[in-house]
Amino acid sequence: GGAIWISGSSLELLNSTLSGNLAEGRGGGVYATAGSSIDIISSTLSENNFRGNDSLRIEDSTVTLSNSIIAGFSSAFFDCTSTGSSSVSIVGVSLIGSGGAACGLTPGPNLLTGDPGLGPLADNGGPTLTHAPQPGSPVLNAGDNASLPIDLLLDQRDIGFPRIFDGAVDLGALEVSTCNLRVITGDVTGSVRFLEACD
Repeated sequence: GGAIWISGSSLELLNSTLSGNLAEGRGGGVYATAGSSIDIISSTLSENNFRGNDSLRIEDSTVTLSNSIIAGFSSAFFDCTSTGSSSVSIVGVSLIGSGGAACGLTPGPNLLTGDPGLGPLADNGGPTLTHAPQPGSPVLNAGDNASLPIDLLLDQRDIGFPRIFDGAVDLGALEVSTCNLRVITGDVTGSVRFLEACD
């Protein structure tokens, strides 16, 4: 796994971005094997690569996706692959760019497919880099509020960035919001699309 390799253990990936990782073995983003169990919640796996293939690789393991994005470099490859006795399930809604067939999933109301319409990995506020959904992205307001952990109130960027804005949660680690910009330095005021904090 370019970012995470888990074998025979359990993991919760929450409000996280895995991006730009490269694996010489398998799973550009996450490689789960030997009976592992992973919950991927409100997270973004994007632009991870194993020889042009699979951001998420699952072997004899169990993965649950919830309000998350799994997308790769090219629609010509699989973003998620599973083998052996693996099981992949979706709670709420998620997006797999290549469609999820290689993970045993069928597109439908709970599984979106295609280009998630993300911007590049960038400083969109907060202490870590994120991929921001762009205008018209299918992940905007596409999530399931009821599937969120009850105590998940902020997105990956933490304080000042609500997890739900405009009524419905976005898929992935970043919630797009437009609100009043809190003055931090100088005389900056007004309304912007991405901001340092929301009041």
